[in-house]
Amino acid sequence: MVYSLLTREIAAQALAKLRVDVDFASLEVERREERLLVRLSGERIAWFAASEAGRETLIADRSVLRLIEKRCEFAAPRILAEHSSGDFDVRTMVSGA
Repeated sequence: MVYSLLTREIAAQALAKLRVDVDFASLEVERREERLLVRLSGERIAWFAASEAGRETLIADRSVLRLIEKRCEFAAPRILAEHSSGDFDVRTMVSGA
């Protein structure tokens, strides 16, 4: 299921499936091309696919981030949780400017 329309309510329900605690009042949804960014508390973000192309982008992003995590020591986002469909995930943010 891609999320062509994503509200705070829908995001919170989807993240609950991954057992991700969210502060509902602080959820912010931003459209980013074929994906949707949801800012979470605790220096975390969630990415949702807004289309099939967005899903493919998220899958590719996760592959690259996992390679970086295995082979590099510099700070990069880390995947904390992902839905089995590939439609959304939760990542850490990189601290700093």
